[in-house]
Amino acid sequence: MDEVERKRPWAVFELAWLAVLPLPFLSWAAFAYIGLRAKHRPWLIAAAVYLAPVLFMFTEIGPGPNTALTDLAVGLVFLATIAATAHGFAIRHEYRERLAGFRPLDQPRRGLLRLAARRVDVNHATEEELAALPGVGMMGAEVAQRLRRERPFRSVEHFADALGLTPALLANLRHVASAGEQEGDQR
Repeated sequence: MDEVERKRPWAVFELAWLAVLPLPFLSWAAFAYIGLRAKHRPWLIAAAVYLAPVLFMFTEIGPGPNTALTDLAVGLVFLATIAATAHGFAIRHEYRERLAGFRPLDQPRRGLLRLAARRVDVNHATEEELAALPGVGMMGAEVAQRLRRERPFRSVEHFADALGLTPALLANLRHVASAGEQEGDQR
Protein backbone atom coordinates (compact mmCIF):
# COMPACT_ATOMS: atom_id res chain seq x y z
CA MET A 1 0.00 0.00 0.00
CA ASP A 2 1.28 3.44 -0.98
CA GLU A 3 1.96 5.71 2.01
CA VAL A 4 -0.27 8.35 0.48
CA GLU A 5 -3.20 5.94 0.81
CA ARG A 6 -2.66 5.33 4.54
CA LYS A 7 -4.21 8.69 5.50
CA ARG A 8 -2.50 10.03 8.60
CA PRO A 9 -1.96 7.05 10.91
CA TRP A 10 -2.01 9.25 14.03
CA ALA A 11 -5.60 10.31 13.33
CA VAL A 12 -6.91 7.37 15.39
CA PHE A 13 -5.23 8.73 18.50
CA GLU A 14 -6.61 12.22 17.87
CA LEU A 15 -10.10 10.79 18.39
CA ALA A 16 -9.37 8.59 21.44
CA TRP A 17 -11.37 11.04 23.60
CA LEU A 18 -14.54 9.69 21.94
CA ALA A 19 -14.12 6.43 23.88
CA VAL A 20 -14.64 8.31 27.17
CA LEU A 21 -17.94 9.92 26.14
CA PRO A 22 -20.27 7.00 27.01
CA LEU A 23 -18.85 6.81 30.56
CA PRO A 24 -21.38 8.65 32.76
CA PHE A 25 -18.93 10.34 35.11
CA LEU A 26 -16.22 11.17 32.55
CA SER A 27 -17.99 12.57 29.50
CA TRP A 28 -17.39 16.10 30.82
CA ALA A 29 -13.65 15.32 30.98
CA ALA A 30 -13.57 14.53 27.26
CA PHE A 31 -14.97 17.99 26.49
CA ALA A 32 -12.55 19.63 28.92
CA TYR A 33 -9.70 17.83 27.14
CA ILE A 34 -10.68 18.84 23.61
CA GLY A 35 -11.60 22.37 24.72
CA LEU A 36 -8.15 22.87 26.22
CA ARG A 37 -6.31 21.12 23.40
CA ALA A 38 -8.09 23.01 20.62
CA LYS A 39 -8.32 26.24 22.66
CA HIS A 40 -12.05 26.46 21.96
CA ARG A 41 -14.13 28.08 24.71
CA PRO A 42 -17.57 26.66 23.73
CA TRP A 43 -16.29 23.13 24.34
CA LEU A 44 -15.00 24.15 27.76
CA ILE A 45 -18.45 25.55 28.54
CA ALA A 46 -19.97 22.25 27.36
CA ALA A 47 -17.63 20.44 29.77
CA ALA A 48 -18.99 22.54 32.65
CA VAL A 49 -22.58 21.86 31.56
CA TYR A 50 -21.95 18.10 31.41
CA LEU A 51 -20.17 18.20 34.79
CA ALA A 52 -23.05 19.97 36.58
CA PRO A 53 -25.40 16.91 36.76
CA VAL A 54 -22.53 14.74 38.01
CA LEU A 55 -21.80 17.16 40.85
CA PHE A 56 -25.51 17.46 41.60
CA MET A 57 -25.81 13.68 41.82
CA PHE A 58 -22.85 13.37 44.19
CA THR A 59 -24.38 15.99 46.49
CA GLU A 60 -27.73 14.16 46.54
CA ILE A 61 -26.55 10.59 47.04
CA GLY A 62 -26.18 9.93 50.71
CA PRO A 63 -26.37 7.10 53.24
CA GLY A 64 -30.16 7.41 53.64
CA PRO A 65 -32.93 6.13 51.38
CA ASN A 66 -33.25 7.33 47.83
CA THR A 67 -35.40 10.39 47.33
CA ALA A 68 -37.08 11.85 44.28
CA LEU A 69 -34.20 14.32 44.09
CA THR A 70 -31.69 11.47 43.95
CA ASP A 71 -33.64 9.83 41.14
CA LEU A 72 -33.71 13.18 39.32
CA ALA A 73 -29.96 13.56 39.72
CA VAL A 74 -29.29 10.07 38.33
CA GLY A 75 -31.65 10.77 35.41
CA LEU A 76 -29.89 14.06 34.64
CA VAL A 77 -26.50 12.31 34.59
CA PHE A 78 -27.92 9.71 32.21
CA LEU A 79 -29.34 12.40 29.89
CA ALA A 80 -26.12 14.45 30.04
CA THR A 81 -24.12 11.36 29.07
CA ILE A 82 -26.34 10.74 26.05
CA ALA A 83 -26.16 14.42 25.05
CA ALA A 84 -22.37 14.53 25.48
CA THR A 85 -21.93 11.40 23.35
CA ALA A 86 -24.10 12.80 20.55
CA HIS A 87 -22.42 16.20 20.82
CA GLY A 88 -18.94 14.62 20.74
CA PHE A 89 -19.63 12.63 17.61
CA ALA A 90 -21.17 15.71 15.96
CA ILE A 91 -18.04 17.84 16.52
CA ARG A 92 -15.31 15.24 15.96
CA HIS A 93 -14.48 16.50 12.45
CA GLU A 94 -14.34 20.12 13.58
CA TYR A 95 -11.98 19.06 16.39
CA ARG A 96 -9.59 17.38 13.94
CA GLU A 97 -9.69 20.42 11.66
CA ARG A 98 -8.92 22.74 14.56
CA LEU A 99 -5.97 20.53 15.55
CA ALA A 100 -4.72 20.73 11.97
CA GLY A 101 -4.74 24.51 12.15
CA PHE A 102 -8.01 25.19 10.35
CA ARG A 103 -9.73 28.48 11.18
CA PRO A 104 -13.41 29.09 10.37
CA LEU A 105 -14.07 31.65 7.63
CA ASP A 106 -15.28 34.20 10.21
CA GLN A 107 -11.80 34.13 11.81
CA PRO A 108 -9.32 34.59 8.96
CA ARG A 109 -5.89 33.15 9.52
CA ARG A 110 -3.09 35.68 9.67
CA GLY A 111 -0.97 35.36 6.59
CA LEU A 112 -3.64 33.67 4.45
CA LEU A 113 -4.04 36.81 2.35
CA ARG A 114 -0.25 37.01 1.98
CA LEU A 115 -0.25 33.37 0.80
CA ALA A 116 -3.09 34.07 -1.64
CA ALA A 117 -0.97 36.75 -3.34
CA ARG A 118 1.45 34.03 -4.43
CA ARG A 119 0.50 30.38 -4.50
CA VAL A 120 2.62 28.03 -2.42
CA ASP A 121 4.11 25.22 -4.47
CA VAL A 122 3.55 22.15 -2.27
CA ASN A 123 6.43 20.34 -4.00
CA HIS A 124 9.03 23.03 -3.23
CA ALA A 125 7.73 24.96 -0.19
CA THR A 126 9.56 25.05 3.13
CA GLU A 127 8.11 23.33 6.16
CA GLU A 128 6.95 26.70 7.55
CA GLU A 129 5.18 27.59 4.30
CA LEU A 130 3.43 24.22 4.24
CA ALA A 131 2.42 24.54 7.90
CA ALA A 132 0.84 27.94 7.15
CA LEU A 133 -1.51 26.40 4.58
CA PRO A 134 -5.13 25.91 5.72
CA GLY A 135 -5.53 22.64 7.61
CA VAL A 136 -1.93 21.45 7.30
CA GLY A 137 -0.20 22.46 10.55
CA MET A 138 3.30 21.39 11.60
CA MET A 139 2.58 17.66 11.75
CA GLY A 140 1.02 17.71 8.29
CA ALA A 141 3.97 19.70 6.93
CA GLU A 142 6.40 17.08 8.23
CA VAL A 143 4.38 14.28 6.62
CA ALA A 144 4.10 16.22 3.35
CA GLN A 145 7.86 16.75 3.21
CA ARG A 146 8.49 13.05 3.78
CA LEU A 147 5.96 12.04 1.11
CA ARG A 148 7.22 14.47 -1.53
CA ARG A 149 10.79 13.16 -1.12
CA GLU A 150 9.49 9.78 -2.31
CA ARG A 151 7.26 11.14 -5.07
CA PRO A 152 6.12 14.70 -5.89
CA PHE A 153 2.46 15.57 -5.51
CA ARG A 154 0.56 15.48 -8.81
CA SER A 155 -1.99 18.13 -7.79
CA VAL A 156 -3.39 20.04 -4.85
CA GLU A 157 -6.08 17.34 -4.60
CA HIS A 158 -3.37 14.66 -4.34
CA PHE A 159 -1.64 16.72 -1.63
CA ALA A 160 -4.89 17.13 0.34
CA ASP A 161 -5.75 13.45 -0.09
CA ALA A 162 -2.31 12.40 1.13
CA LEU A 163 -2.77 14.44 4.31
CA GLY A 164 -6.37 13.34 4.85
CA LEU A 165 -7.77 16.87 4.60
CA THR A 166 -11.53 17.40 4.40
CA PRO A 167 -13.25 18.71 1.25
CA ALA A 168 -13.81 22.08 2.99
CA LEU A 169 -10.10 22.42 3.66
CA LEU A 170 -9.31 21.36 0.09
CA ALA A 171 -11.58 24.16 -1.17
CA ASN A 172 -9.59 26.69 0.90
CA LEU A 173 -6.30 25.11 -0.17
CA ARG A 174 -7.05 25.47 -3.89
CA HIS A 175 -6.88 29.26 -3.54
CA VAL A 176 -3.42 29.38 -2.00
CA ALA A 177 -1.52 26.29 -3.20
CA SER A 178 -0.38 24.62 -6.38
CA ALA A 179 1.63 21.55 -7.27
CA GLY A 180 3.95 23.49 -9.57
CA GLU A 181 4.71 21.85 -12.90
CA GLN A 182 3.06 18.65 -11.65
CA GLU A 183 -0.41 20.29 -11.72
CA GLY A 184 -1.18 19.55 -15.37
CA ASP A 185 0.88 16.37 -15.55
CA GLN A 186 -1.11 13.24 -14.66
CA ARG A 187 1.55 10.61 -14.09
